[in-house]
Amino acid sequence: MKRQEVRRNVYQLLFVGDFNEEEEMQEQIEEYLSDNIILDEKEKEIVEAQVMEMIKVLPELDKIINENCTGWSTSRMNKADLTALRYGVYDMMYRDEIPNAVAINEAVKLAKKFGGEQSGSFVNGVLAKIIKVVE
Repeated sequence: MKRQEVRRNVYQLLFVGDFNEEEEMQEQIEEYLSDNIILDEKEKEIVEAQVMEMIKVLPELDKIINENCTGWSTSRMNKADLTALRYGVYDMMYRDEIPNAVAINEAVKLAKKFGGEQSGSFVNGVLAKIIKVVE
């Protein structure tokens, strides 16, 4: 399995989710994955399941981010950074098979790839605060 590719696709679908209503996401996911020639069927199932689970817990993820991000709120954040933060918090809270340090590292990589110049540092700093809360 191409974990990095799965992770990138989950990230991109979560990003798209910020611009769509929750009720529309199933259709968005199906359309996005039907055009994807890189992932096999099993990987597509993993992506879809992960995205749908993350959407269900977004209010909880955002609450934790807001509580640990001094001077910022999720409503003011760059969407690329917010998506990386949500992914990192989700991995730390709901995916026991992923060590917290790995969750942070992967979120920072996504922020650097899809965000701005300071995105990696910003995401790393916020997740470093959050790790103390979720451990």
